Amino acid sequence: MRSSYCTIPRLGIAGLTLALAAGMVGCDDGITDPTAAEAEEAFSAALDGETLSVLRFEVVNSGITVTGVTEGDSIFVDGVRRVSGSSVEDAENHLDELQVEIAAEGDELVIRTIQPQDSRGRNYEVDYEVTVPARYTVYVEAANAAVAVSSIESLVSIAAANAAVTMDNIVGSVIIDLANGGVECEVMLPDLGAIDIALGNGAIDLRIPDSTSAELSASVGNGSISTMNLVIQDEVITETTLTGTLGGGTGTITLTVGNGVIALIGFAVT
Repeated sequence: MRSSYCTIPRLGIAGLTLALAAGMVGCDDGITDPTAAEAEEAFSAALDGETLSVLRFEVVNSGITVTGVTEGDSIFVDGVRRVSGSSVEDAENHLDELQVEIAAEGDELVIRTIQPQDSRGRNYEVDYEVTVPARYTVYVEAANAAVAVSSIESLVSIAAANAAVTMDNIVGSVIIDLANGGVECEVMLPDLGAIDIALGNGAIDLRIPDSTSAELSASVGNGSISTMNLVIQDEVITETTLTGTLGGGTGTITLTVGNGVIALIGFAVT
């Protein structure tokens, strides 16, 4: 059985612990598809995050789930490394080329995917499920990813070439920059906070409290903009743009799509 590669510097983190659980499975049913057979290995880590305040991902092909909790300072990282190849033997032989690095760097916990630059027809993927204190700032930098973030009370920033992003119960600012993808977010924007979402191609579905205070600007190159359950003051609408003020206008909301649609929906906070 292979052992997961996971590096965590001990400097700057008191009581840091790492628990790795490795289990590899493969399947081969004779299919000749060059990526039909898989080998995978699970890993997990438990850390004391009292001295940290930022969670940062630097990944390639990943599924990422981040959940914030209001009690305690523990961080839990669970995941699976997965390689698809022409056969089980091929996938197993190259699984060690796909590595996960977890490192404390200043006030940040950085999670990196390390894989060959040339995949030679194989697929390398890592799925992450991470629980952090809700106070943490979250940064994601990815080539291709599916990202789900919930219950974070700070900035969430995501930059990716291709991604599907979902956010729920975010209390803080949000910055998203995608070349291609989709965004579904529920955000409670604080005073002086900012929501800035830009997509080259795709759709934005943003839900905010109907009491939100922000200067609003939305634009599409080709597509449509719609709003629901919001009172927009000084509203100016064209075929491709919408501007106006929500509440007192203390924050900012900027939504931009090259090709696609924007939907902005207000909801009552109970």
